Amino acid sequence: MIGVLLVILSIAGYVFYTAGVAGENAKIKTEIEAKSAEISLFEAENVKVDSAKEALNLTGVVDQITSIAAVPADLKQDDVIKTVIDVADAFDIVLNSISFSRSSSELDGVSVLRINASFEGNYADLIDFLEGLEEDDRLFLVDSINVQIAKVGISDLERANFSLSIDTFYQQ
Repeated sequence: MIGVLLVILSIAGYVFYTAGVAGENAKIKTEIEAKSAEISLFEAENVKVDSAKEALNLTGVVDQITSIAAVPADLKQDDVIKTVIDVADAFDIVLNSISFSRSSSELDGVSVLRINASFEGNYADLIDFLEGLEEDDRLFLVDSINVQIAKVGISDLERANFSLSIDTFYQQ
């Protein structure tokens, strides 16, 4: 009788023990499935990043940082003003005016900031200013250049007023 009772107790203990283990096993399987789904998501994002790197031909960290600086994550309008003024100062160009406007169009999360700048100078000043913008880390795209020639005083000395429309980009 004691033997049968021990067998029944051992079977009952085994059933209760395996029921607990089965519950934990189901919980672990659910967690594994959730983590597998996250891994699949990360792998898909990694494929997107790799294709973007390939499309932009970015191989090194320096190239990646340079591309981020070319189209920054925020508008940073004060940095744009500082850059334009610094480029003008570097080449002894006096800016007569500078104005900004945001474009309402957006393409793939990238928006446009339109800059209108005006200065007086000669052709060499214009070339220097444009080269200074090209050398900056941020991407500047000159959309249009307007030139007005004016005679200075009584002499036949001619000066040119340059008005530039420049686009720069930022991520939303």
